[in-house]
Amino acid sequence: MFQHCAYPTSKQICAVAQALIEKYPCLREPGSLSGYDGWLSRLKNKMANYRRKPKQLGCPELAINSSQHKRPAAVKKPQKAELNYLPPFPPGESKQTLERVRVELLSDFKIRNNQKPVAEKTARTFSYCRQEMGVEDSPSVRDLLERWPALFDAIQVKEEFKSLTAIDLESQFYSNLDKYTDRLLRFFRSKEGNAACKMNEVLMLLDQDAGVDNRREVVIRGLMVYLSENAEHLITQYQHIKGDLDPDNLTHHTLKIVTKGGSADGSPLEAGIVLEGVQVIAGLQSVLNACVILVGLMYAVNLSYPKPLRYTFEFFQKMLLELDSGKLSPKILSLKNKLLT
Repeated sequence: MFQHCAYPTSKQICAVAQALIEKYPCLREPGSLSGYDGWLSRLKNKMANYRRKPKQLGCPELAINSSQHKRPAAVKKPQKAELNYLPPFPPGESKQTLERVRVELLSDFKIRNNQKPVAEKTARTFSYCRQEMGVEDSPSVRDLLERWPALFDAIQVKEEFKSLTAIDLESQFYSNLDKYTDRLLRFFRSKEGNAACKMNEVLMLLDQDAGVDNRREVVIRGLMVYLSENAEHLITQYQHIKGDLDPDNLTHHTLKIVTKGGSADGSPLEAGIVLEGVQVIAGLQSVLNACVILVGLMYAVNLSYPKPLRYTFEFFQKMLLELDSGKLSPKILSLKNKLLT
């Protein structure tokens, strides 16, 4: 159990106890309704006792929760189903050696068409980056961009997400989005009242372009309306601006997808991502692509979901990426039941 998760949930422990008595029927408890009630408490206690040993040996994910670092009541542990939340340094590596690799990575990242060395050194410094940013020290996005610029490259965001969750970000996101698209569009068209007016504006985009990518983007925009959330909290369009966006116009954005172009003059649409008033990624081909990269980026830099869009991001994580899908809010659970009936 510990190899998969240092802090297993009650549901995960229950699954282990159930698998235990299925493989070894002699361990089934007579008189217990489920047959494994006693095993639940035993497994919880065994995990708590086992965590003490790696903590004493300096396991980062456990040491950070020791009383020497913080109050035991405020446990820092994976909040979005990460598998490698705070991994230890690779064998033979130390903070000093990985810092030298990080400095080399800064130079490698400035060279064009240099993805292989960048990917190798990013993977090598993965544990060092996780311990430095967002988990222990919580640096600002501007500081992260200065020290770890490769972390904000779209390709490396997907690799970082895969290292954290063992899931391919794009393929998982798009495949499940396509699976639910027809039913979601049916739900969108059935909306009534004020929501129907907003939904019709979104659905009109299908008349302009019936391509797969535009259809996916319409579903994402319609999903926010369906969940009673405002798409303007996520997407801001600067349609008539040519060239780079003025940084002064972005300082008030905490988390935003910004777009430019795509106007009637035929200029191509270009999307970017702004975090804490800083544009960290630019040159993305669509809002859809930016949504996918943003989800991966929130995992990579350990950001919490914004409250005005919590249901949208919960749907992305738990329904599309199937991470921690057993624990849903009532609103998303209701939508899931509708989609599966």
